[in-house]
Amino acid sequence: MSDERRQRLYFPLRLSEAVRREAHEMAHDDCLSLNQFISVAVVEKICRMEEANRRNQEVKGHTIRPWDKSNVARH
Repeated sequence: MSDERRQRLYFPLRLSEAVRREAHEMAHDDCLSLNQFISVAVVEKICRMEEANRRNQEVKGHTIRPWDKSNVARH
């Protein structure tokens, strides 16, 4: 396996023993591997942050909705 491919597949993650143990137990309860559990948690966090950013932009009035033709510059 090439070094480039190995870097994409493996990511060393340091967790405290208590956090690792709790995550492992929760993963086991959901019939997931620890890797799957952590991957899902990261994806969920990304989605929450993207949603929060989207809402903040809407509040500031900076949201450009693709379906809203009034946001398109006319020449």
